[in-house]
Amino acid sequence: MGCTKSKFRFGISQVGFGTWSRLGYNSATVVIVKIKGSEQIVGGYNPFDWDLSNSYKTTTDSFIFLFTDRKNTKTAKVGYSNGSLSVGCFLDCGPIFGYYFWSRNHGSNWTVNNSYSHNYPNISIPMTGSIEVDDYEVFQINNK
Repeated sequence: MGCTKSKFRFGISQVGFGTWSRLGYNSATVVIVKIKGSEQIVGGYNPFDWDLSNSYKTTTDSFIFLFTDRKNTKTAKVGYSNGSLSVGCFLDCGPIFGYYFWSRNHGSNWTVNNSYSHNYPNISIPMTGSIEVDDYEVFQINNK
């Protein structure tokens, strides 16, 4: 990545759910999601600006990561985008990674759609459907 600086943008514990579409992201971001009632952490890296273009952007530089136990880094897995539907930018949604891992209602619930797992192969998120979260945070990455 070669980044030299990151900036904490927000976490739901600070600003509440529903703020995603109101914030402008003019550089790459990392999203980190803590799954409710577990030690699992899921997240992703987006090298693009998030915008409200109502479209998908494609790249092979975007990835999703998973820690099945946040206290054990050896449980980490990473899956890079295959370049199809890599990142979705839609007004009524939060972060979308390949329509595989996404938030439609701005962060309070997330979805793992295993029908689209081929967009981020080699990650195999071990859950499906709607997922409740304890918190999620967004970090803006400045590549300089």
